[in-house]
Amino acid sequence: MKFQFSTPLEAAKTKLFNWQLRVPAEVTSAFLASPTKRRVVCVLNGEDPHQCALTPIGDGVYVIKVNQKRIKKLDLAEGKKVNLELFPDDSKYGLPMPEEMAAVLAEDPEGDKLFHALTPGKLRTLLYIVGQGQDSDDKIWRAVQILEHLKARSGKIDYKALHYEDLRQ
Repeated sequence: MKFQFSTPLEAAKTKLFNWQLRVPAEVTSAFLASPTKRRVVCVLNGEDPHQCALTPIGDGVYVIKVNQKRIKKLDLAEGKKVNLELFPDDSKYGLPMPEEMAAVLAEDPEGDKLFHALTPGKLRTLLYIVGQGQDSDDKIWRAVQILEHLKARSGKIDYKALHYEDLRQ
């Protein structure tokens, strides 16, 4: 299943994100009926494939959120048509598993068990945090800090504590 369509970049009417691309109803319906549901791989203007989700904004309308970094990278502007290609994201986590995180999980069975007991959304959040590391050493450091955080809190995440106490900026 693969869909291609064009839609203009529009400002979002929410405080959660700034830019969005509307997904046609027939495309949304096809994905919602599939096993992957809302998780998709999105290719914008033939480049920059990335994993994301169809995000509901009300009245049965779904969008793809677009961050400022992608807007600059692809030279997009409000009202400018964007060519989208969407296909199901059938990956295990919905984001790439950083090599460093995989290595740390392999070395820490207790941390691995706690990590994999989390919901898919929490797994993606933690993988995103690790993936944002500046280099391999920073990614390893982040992965270790996350697993130590989970072990210290019996598998629960306190995002505020994780941000302020554990992860360096």
